[in-house]
Amino acid sequence: MDFPFDQYEDGYFDWTISMGMAHYLNKKELEYFLKQVARVSKYVYFFVPTKNDILAMRKDGFYDEYAQLVPKVTYHKLFQKYKLRIISMYILESYQPGDCICDCGARER
Repeated sequence: MDFPFDQYEDGYFDWTISMGMAHYLNKKELEYFLKQVARVSKYVYFFVPTKNDILAMRKDGFYDEYAQLVPKVTYHKLFQKYKLRIISMYILESYQPGDCICDCGARER
């Protein structure tokens, strides 16, 4: 991993955003990444497709050979380990295009 985490002190960043990249990390890299992000950040926004999301995308014809199939429970355990608090279910589960993300039940399809 190329990011120089060690040059930043604890809590250096107010916010850290990880959006759609962590599913490319192997287990060792993912654990290191979350440990360091939790250390250098006051708040973390973490968006990642889970195993179920990736499998659903494959059914729709999108195949990403580099994506790691990481179950939601694995992310939950790592968040607990590094004392990251989950504040929204949408942090760990993406939505399908056309779904309304406000929970009103509307669908465009």
